[in-house]
Amino acid sequence: SWNADHPRGYVHRGEKGILKTDESLARARDVEARFSAVRFDEGDIGFLVDESHDVVRRRGLMLYGVTAIDTHLHLVAGWRGIRDEEDVQARLKRGFGFVLAKRHGTKGRPYFSRGGAPERVKDRKHLRYLLYEYFPKHKSVMWRIEME
Repeated sequence: SWNADHPRGYVHRGEKGILKTDESLARARDVEARFSAVRFDEGDIGFLVDESHDVVRRRGLMLYGVTAIDTHLHLVAGWRGIRDEEDVQARLKRGFGFVLAKRHGTKGRPYFSRGGAPERVKDRKHLRYLLYEYFPKHKSVMWRIEME
């Protein structure tokens, strides 16, 4: 969700890790972009967190936690059976894009990037870290299940 000129670097599909800031690539991407970068306002952020329950449920998933900031959201969801993580991520992005388009009265405007690198939750310790340490670092609206 960060352009290549972000001070902390950027991520590029097909490459591992965070890449070094590249101002010329950022300018080139801005020229080629069909839409301006998405920035969620406070209302959108709260809306995304609230809507996450329905978006996730409609796809047959269980929601463990969600947090959103002005450029993106993080979500931890689970499911039973065999599903491809990239397919689940794509379906969730379409679902969130649909509710945002309805909220803003837009059509054809992408609200989320293509692809991504969904990360599996390794174990209960990792889940606890995400929900109780990583999500709160975003200092934004969040929801999470309560763990013992």
